[in-house]
Amino acid sequence: MKSLLLIGFPRGFTSEAYRISKLMLPGLKEGVVSSGEVLNHQRNNDFLPVPFHVQESHPDFERFYEASRQELLKYREGYIIKDVVQPYLVLRFIQQYPDCFNVLFVHRPLEHVKFSLRRKNWSFVRDVDELFKQFNCFPALDVSRAYYDVTAFEESLGQFYDSVLPHDYQSPEFTLVRDRFFEDFHSDGGRFGYLSPAEDYFSLTGCHEYDKQAGVCWSAQSLFSVTVDLKKLPFPPGKLIIGFMLPELFEGMEFRLGYRCGEGVQRFYTVSQSDRLHFLDIELSTKGQDKLVLEFSNSRLLSPVSLGKSTDTRNLGVGIASIGLFATEAKSSGDSPQAWRRILKCVAFTARKLWYSGKLLIREGRIHIH
Repeated sequence: MKSLLLIGFPRGFTSEAYRISKLMLPGLKEGVVSSGEVLNHQRNNDFLPVPFHVQESHPDFERFYEASRQELLKYREGYIIKDVVQPYLVLRFIQQYPDCFNVLFVHRPLEHVKFSLRRKNWSFVRDVDELFKQFNCFPALDVSRAYYDVTAFEESLGQFYDSVLPHDYQSPEFTLVRDRFFEDFHSDGGRFGYLSPAEDYFSLTGCHEYDKQAGVCWSAQSLFSVTVDLKKLPFPPGKLIIGFMLPELFEGMEFRLGYRCGEGVQRFYTVSQSDRLHFLDIELSTKGQDKLVLEFSNSRLLSPVSLGKSTDTRNLGVGIASIGLFATEAKSSGDSPQAWRRILKCVAFTARKLWYSGKLLIREGRIHIH
């Protein structure tokens, strides 16, 4: 029996689709890899440590693809597998082997996917709109229907397999999780209200162009600074969360972050861990101030080519993946505490694109209310 390959996005209902499909297709085996994610090196110890959402511009893409090709071919007969972390590798494989798998796109509404991704702050998931268009060329499971209608799975899987066992997956737990999601999603504008993606909230100096592959902007000088114009924000920020990376495999490198509002440095943070995304959570005191300045001091700048890691000749320091500004909770006794929590508790800007021109663009600025 030809294997089933589920494709989609992280937070895209794919794990639930995998679990349900296994029960409805007992003739297919699940592999030893958790959730069937055979190209996820964090789940599959036999697969290369390939960066999530690696793209063709990556210097090692062909090597990564060959490893992916060999891994996928292991499961071409009698299995159910899925992928949400290597869409470019998988699409390349499907193009080369169009008849290898029955491919089913787990079509969760795009606004639901984006909402859930922002709650997790998973910035490694890029080009969602374009990938959604490419995925939509395949047979699909309509998740918006599957939320409430169990026959959606039967019809979608029935496109490929004659024997599909009916299964009522809408347990009390399932409906509780579903209803809680929609309560969050639809509450007062959803947890995400929209703000104009204006570039003049932020400005920066001392960085390379935005690195689409890594999802960060690498600093290019020993001192890299970001300035936030507080007067242009619609709220007084009380907390700062910075997502950052140090260049992969750059042992012994560290950076120091200082921030200031008005005169003088408020506080220093020193970090030296590399190889993954980190977050700094900083309480702010910006009352009466017009500017917030973040200053990153790199202990040294290194180029991947000098270490023999790749052909990248850039000298790199710390990379910034996101900058979130969160409002303080309102204290006024004349207003509803619940309403204030819903409106102001966690207002966040996420900075997704940084450019060498000295501007930091908000690709998808959102008001994020927990």
